Amino acid sequence: MANALPQALILTAIVIGFAMSLFLLVLLYRTYAGSRTLDTGQGPFLSENPAMIRQWQQQQARKRRKRISHDRPACPAHTGPHGHRRGRMVLRRHYSHAGAAVLAGALIHFACAGLLLSAVMTEGVLVHRVGSWPAPAGICLVADLLSAVLVLVTAILHVAVVIHTRIDATSGQIRAGFYSFMQMLTGAICGAFLTGDLFNLYVWFEVMLMASFGIMVMDHPSARLPNAVKYVTLNIVATLFLLTGIGLVYGLTGTLNLADLHDKIALVENNGVLAGTSLILMSAFGIKSALFPLFFWLPAAYHTLPPGMAAFFGGLLTKVGVYALIRLFTLVFVTQPHITHTI
Repeated sequence: MANALPQALILTAIVIGFAMSLFLLVLLYRTYAGSRTLDTGQGPFLSENPAMIRQWQQQQARKRRKRISHDRPACPAHTGPHGHRRGRMVLRRHYSHAGAAVLAGALIHFACAGLLLSAVMTEGVLVHRVGSWPAPAGICLVADLLSAVLVLVTAILHVAVVIHTRIDATSGQIRAGFYSFMQMLTGAICGAFLTGDLFNLYVWFEVMLMASFGIMVMDHPSARLPNAVKYVTLNIVATLFLLTGIGLVYGLTGTLNLADLHDKIALVENNGVLAGTSLILMSAFGIKSALFPLFFWLPAAYHTLPPGMAAFFGGLLTKVGVYALIRLFTLVFVTQPHITHTI
């Protein structure tokens, strides 16, 4: 197991990195393809030239006609003078059903989070070993009072954002996959709160990165693309720090299970490497949580989001990094508080 586990971790990291890179490249290509024309969502503000403004207006009209013809159901009952109105009614009902399904899922999430908190308060810390693999090699999900409370807070914000976006979200955002990205982001946040393994914490951060990037570039991609690329680039830098720190932690202790690290980190004799590893992980999570002075990517990223998702990002996304710092520096890196806790 001691020889097989590093190989498994390396292969998993390669697969996750490849999948994330491919996903981001596809999103970037679609965004770039949609922004090559003059229609960038900024309209006449691109230029004061009347000819360019007229050209933009003509492109907008052609785009609306194309959207109408694409959205109109291919049914004889929806053709004729009133076909356009009937087509819009069908689409409106479709989006309403999708929103109702997402709201039902958010309410189920809220109910399950409440039951989880109740169980933790009654029975204490809950541990689930995925696939029944024993710790520390297996994946563990751990729910204590802190993680259960944060999962419940996530569920409350999830319900509130879904209710708001049912009113505020546009059809373009829904077609761009807004609901899917939001569910992916919510699941990744809850997974990060419940994981009991440092490597799986990295996995959930990557899922959060993919979902948040998709949300940032949907509907008005060209207006948000520069800030989204900055957001992704800096988070990839933080990911490199995180993977480096994870590799060093495993090399020093032979485990990545957080509970096991609590015992084995005290046995490490090389205090200099241990301090450097803790600072690398602190930098990685500091970038992801936008702590001072590593918050320079945050103002450029959040102001381009829809109002509901801006609240979700501001309320939860960066707080996962803060949660990771709290976990690591109260459970794992506690042997050198004069260095880590002073910073």
